[in-house]
Amino acid sequence: MKTIQNHVLMSFYKWQLTVKSFHFSTQYNVRHKAVDKYLKSFMEDYDKFMEVCMGHHGQIVLDTDFNIRIEQVNDDNIFEHIDNFNQILDHIRDQYENELDLLNIIDEMEANLNRLVYLLELK
Repeated sequence: MKTIQNHVLMSFYKWQLTVKSFHFSTQYNVRHKAVDKYLKSFMEDYDKFMEVCMGHHGQIVLDTDFNIRIEQVNDDNIFEHIDNFNQILDHIRDQYENELDLLNIIDEMEANLNRLVYLLELK
């Protein structure tokens, strides 16, 4: 389970960096504000998920170096990145299918992501 926890931690961290990169690169003020709001909720959910997960499986130990590659993210491809993160959430859901408290947090993450999609589509 430790390997899965480390994967989740790195996946969430990469998503945070990807969204923050988009936050600074978007050409639209409404998107800038929507992403700012989303990041606040994501960070709360990220922290809560990891703490609850450690409550179930113990402290995470990052005992190796890691590299995170952030692909270019902009107004033209943000929805592709969102779709990719949705797939990651689906994979995480499968890994923790018997831990309802973690699944509830994933539900909140998905709801906030769906809200972000709606807000990004506004002009």
